[in-house]
Amino acid sequence: MSQISPPLIQLDWQNFQPWKVAAVHHSLSDNPLLQLDQLVELSKRLEERGRIRTHASSATAETPFNEAPAIHPNSTSAADTLKRIRDAKAWLSLLNVQTDATYRQLVDEVLDSVRPLVEAKDPNMSYRGGWIFVTSPNTVTPFHIDKEHNFILQIQGRKTIYVWEPDDEAVVSQQARDSFHARHDRDQIVWKEEFRKRAHRFEVGPGDGAYMPSTA
Repeated sequence: MSQISPPLIQLDWQNFQPWKVAAVHHSLSDNPLLQLDQLVELSKRLEERGRIRTHASSATAETPFNEAPAIHPNSTSAADTLKRIRDAKAWLSLLNVQTDATYRQLVDEVLDSVRPLVEAKDPNMSYRGGWIFVTSPNTVTPFHIDKEHNFILQIQGRKTIYVWEPDDEAVVSQQARDSFHARHDRDQIVWKEEFRKRAHRFEVGPGDGAYMPSTA
């Protein structure tokens, strides 16, 4: 009888709630495809297809997320940014890495390992995607929401993650969420410093992360 491999993402699966934020752990930090040399090569392939999003470290929490690349441009190529990421003063996202055949296998491997556990509470896992974020020190991701239920997994370095429950209407109103789902419009999603005290705060290093439901 074949042995069932443990999931690559660990959390309290017995008490997992699909619409609640949760801390997670994972065993992907040493994966060769997630090391900088391989990410440089991936970035070259993705940049040719327009699948790179980047902005300078001058962006803040209150910078409109959709407009950050235009307001705070990083004009350096993705590969060169990654090669000197410690000093690049940049935020970089490799978008939809599942469109690359090699990384599609990685995305499937990770999600296949947790699919039975997720679907025990929330059946019919559908669209699968992967994004890889690489940032210089002291760089901020502007305040925003996304459509996907997602796992954010820290591979190298340390960071602080602030994330809010998806039903916290004091932070993002239902009207703002409806507008986002209808038109991908984030104009009503505006940062206020007073939100910080309402957030889940995760101090993460390699092997740590968080589960974030849609519009969290």
